Amino acid sequence: MNLQDPTRPDAVILLPAVPATMAEVFGVVSPELAAALEGVPPVPALASRVNGCELTLGVVGAPITDRDLLADLSTSPLRATLEPAVAAHRAYATITAPTDDPWTSSDLVSNLVAYLLDDTDAKAVWLPRQMIVNTDVMYVHDVAEGQPERTWFRVHAMQGSAGAATAFTRGLGAFGWPEVQATNWPGGPADAFTALTEALGARVRERRALGAGEQLELAGTRFSLQPGTDVVGQGLDVLDLVPGGASTGPTVAEPARKRGWFRRG
Repeated sequence: MNLQDPTRPDAVILLPAVPATMAEVFGVVSPELAAALEGVPPVPALASRVNGCELTLGVVGAPITDRDLLADLSTSPLRATLEPAVAAHRAYATITAPTDDPWTSSDLVSNLVAYLLDDTDAKAVWLPRQMIVNTDVMYVHDVAEGQPERTWFRVHAMQGSAGAATAFTRGLGAFGWPEVQATNWPGGPADAFTALTEALGARVRERRALGAGEQLELAGTRFSLQPGTDVVGQGLDVLDLVPGGASTGPTVAEPARKRGWFRRG
């Protein structure tokens, strides 16, 4: 998977039936868009304007064949719930946003996806850059709760060796940031997921870029952000969380814990 490929859509909505027109999928967004797309047959890419932002919208009247979808599905904690929707989909819609203003684009895409999931019969959405497949219910909930740490980027966590956990992000690259990863986390995958999600979510809200040499405090432990090697092997720019780092950079405190679920898909 080439997560940096600019032609990759930001979101892929799996549709249970082949729509007759583009308006059948996207017309609910606004009367103006409905009028513009009325009678337009499904096309894989169509420049459109939504809320003053240029987006590329697409509909393909066939099941998606990208093997990365199945790879991301296989690691989802909601795999059992999502598998029927993935297997049954007969078409898919795509949304691709410009990269010049990632904050506006991320906000618009997440709200647009939630709106479409809430209005259509689609039961699943795939976010390729985040390596996650999500249910319609969970995604709409996260957008409604105003949680960019659940919709703009994603923390993945897994059990490692000797009882420690490994966690890494996907999606921070959309903001021009390195991804962040933690290896040998002593608290287990759930703790690693929660700590990274909350601390990095706060940073995204502040729109403060991450840099090597800075410090983050997670779960009472101070970490230094140091250049590392991508543990997933995708060759992305990453920052390792190194315990007790000697950096003199600014410290970012972990925010108060919020209710959440580990590795929601």
